[in-house]
Amino acid sequence: MTIEQPVPALHFDGPELAEDALIEWAAAKATLDDQRDLIVSGARTAGVKPAEIGRLTGLAATTISRIPAAPVAVPLPPAMEYAVILRTRAARHQDQANRTTESGGNHEGRAVAFRYAALAVRGGRENISGAFLMGILDTADARLAALAGIYRREAAELTLATNPTAWQRGFHAGSREALDALADEITEIRRIGEDALPAAELAHARAVLTSESQPRETEAPGLGQQA
Repeated sequence: MTIEQPVPALHFDGPELAEDALIEWAAAKATLDDQRDLIVSGARTAGVKPAEIGRLTGLAATTISRIPAAPVAVPLPPAMEYAVILRTRAARHQDQANRTTESGGNHEGRAVAFRYAALAVRGGRENISGAFLMGILDTADARLAALAGIYRREAAELTLATNPTAWQRGFHAGSREALDALADEITEIRRIGEDALPAAELAHARAVLTSESQPRETEAPGLGQQA
């Protein structure tokens, strides 16, 4: 008689690393859960029959019927322009945080939120707030959809330290407000594209991108240098 052996558990070098893994797994699972309705709705809009969705996913027919087909997102969201806009907002709030102590925490919280959002929008899977898409479509729209869900959760889960200082309260409020605003703005970008962005910010972002794409002039050789 063969005794079935248990599958070995993952090895962690200490409880801290194990806790980090649990946190990342929970964040990734929440991202996948957020994606479910978006993917099923997109599949229905693309013409996949409910019965086929059920066969492929194992979802119950009643669940699928509650997720109707819906208008799809714009095919090419302005991700690069949006990343520049977020980077510019972060710099503006950081400058304001450095100039004042009374509301510095609020501006610092906003600066941090916009700075990391800029990295996530500009980058790929590895920059999405520590939560990976785990096999879901790696497209610009899928990344933005994931970000919107992540930021809504993060805004709701932010907690204050015990007996917070005025600066900490400001940082908490600024972070939460920025994350909520980001989630709303990203969803609107997915819905209507660049028209969701302020015209002045969009024009500035395009000017920055154009400038960054221009080849830099090489300096003329100085005395004693060969051309």
